[in-house]
Amino acid sequence: MTGINQLHRWALHRLLRWLLPLVMLIGVLAALLVERRAAGNSVFVEDRAYADMAVARTLVLDGSYGLQPNAPCPAIRDTLWRLALAAAGWLVGSVRAAALLLGTVCAIGTLLLVLRLARLLFPFPPFILYSAVLIIAAPGLLTHAISGTSRALATLLATAACLLHVEGMRDRRPVLSLGCAVLVGLLAWIRLEFVLLWIVFWAQAVLRITPEGPGKGRRQAALVKGATGLLLMAILLLPLFAWNLHWLGVAWPQAAGAPLTLNAWADRPLGETAGRSLVLSLQALPLLWGPVSGVPLLQPFLGRLLVWFGAGLIAVLAVRRGEEYPYLLVPLLLLLLPVGLAILRPYLGADSSAVVMGALGPLFLLTAAFGIFRLPFALENLYRKWKAGLPEATGFDIWWTAVGGLLMLWALASMGRFAARAAAERSDAVQARQYVSDALVSGRARAARILTDAPGWLAFTHAVPVLDLGGEFTPGLLPALRPDGRWNPDGLAEFLLEQPADLLILWKAGLEDVTSALGGRPLDPPPRRHGTLPLIRPLDPPGAF
Repeated sequence: MTGINQLHRWALHRLLRWLLPLVMLIGVLAALLVERRAAGNSVFVEDRAYADMAVARTLVLDGSYGLQPNAPCPAIRDTLWRLALAAAGWLVGSVRAAALLLGTVCAIGTLLLVLRLARLLFPFPPFILYSAVLIIAAPGLLTHAISGTSRALATLLATAACLLHVEGMRDRRPVLSLGCAVLVGLLAWIRLEFVLLWIVFWAQAVLRITPEGPGKGRRQAALVKGATGLLLMAILLLPLFAWNLHWLGVAWPQAAGAPLTLNAWADRPLGETAGRSLVLSLQALPLLWGPVSGVPLLQPFLGRLLVWFGAGLIAVLAVRRGEEYPYLLVPLLLLLLPVGLAILRPYLGADSSAVVMGALGPLFLLTAAFGIFRLPFALENLYRKWKAGLPEATGFDIWWTAVGGLLMLWALASMGRFAARAAAERSDAVQARQYVSDALVSGRARAARILTDAPGWLAFTHAVPVLDLGGEFTPGLLPALRPDGRWNPDGLAEFLLEQPADLLILWKAGLEDVTSALGGRPLDPPPRRHGTLPLIRPLDPPGAF
């Protein structure tokens, strides 16, 4: 009878270990959504969220993949998310509601996967519970869920891929499994740079250290399976390549805003282009290594210190104990992934870095918690070598209670600061968009077609054709890019003569090459206490250059 009671108690504890974090996550998400709706700020801050919803709406209503009907665009970013939005939007009747619904489902799935990873990494109940609460309390998972962007889906798929890889390295499933390769291939439908994740998996499998020795046979098998995985990803990407070739004549177009174009290798001496590419990559590397880009809690120095301490402890344990080797994935991701992103950054731009690194945010938070909770055991091993016997367990309990509590307070304080900053950004976005709407509705800025660097919100909320200075939704502008990634005024003039624009709306700074070439006088903005308003400039295309 006692054994049965213990079995029931164990089952209850296991159920609560999964149920309590889920209830907490759903409750906090519901509170955030209610608060935003009550404040009247139920808007998405990022323009990309509206761009994704506009493409999904066009798919549902018009059956074409583009920002607006009869304007197909290349499939280079967020393709998987837009297809999911279109399917969910068709089912629920609203792509805006579908974005929040999918974000919530992805956040719940991510939390369940993180709990599984925490149990594999360190099967210690306080660590698993604290890790779950930390990931819920810290900015990142919840904010991505209600952002309307693809980050929630990217985080779910990246966490699932890492879990499958770790289980493969623990011999619970095949190393570099087919499922893991498919997940990374799906991630590439969000950002092409996610292929780097598979390369890190491949490197860890090839360098595998086992208790029996270096594992020569396993390394040879890993080499073959890694190459097979890359081939599978290329096959998964074929529909995107075929679509781009059909509409553009190239498999992957140049990214506007990237400091180099692929044409630079043909237009300039090889040595000059290689040197410029190396300089740009080296300049980007400290930014990618330092603040753990895309993870808000880990931007300050203390957050980075905790992550690197946890990663260092994992690396030491992996070298000393073969059974810990699967978790060397985290240090390898921290070291190698920024290097790969820095190499690609001169050609693909900086927009994807935060998405790729941010998708691994739960893994990095888990690493920080691991460093804190595993430290007493590391000290215990040193104590055993210095003195026979074991220290009292009371010190362990005090450490976990005190440091765990401080970690929670730090996460909540960080969430408070992040929420205040996000509220200010939402308020700024509302005012800026209201300024643009007033100008369009009042007639002060009449537009049959708008040239802009942020086309998503305009396309989603205003029935006016837009030309995208980012090039993604207006690929016809891309030939006007110079080898250094800036706009060629003559190329822009030629394009605008074919597709005249009546209005220029610029939301971001740093486009002086456009503003200096275009004529017209900006509209006078209304008085404003804080923030900046977008530049609105009526154009006369035939005489603009």
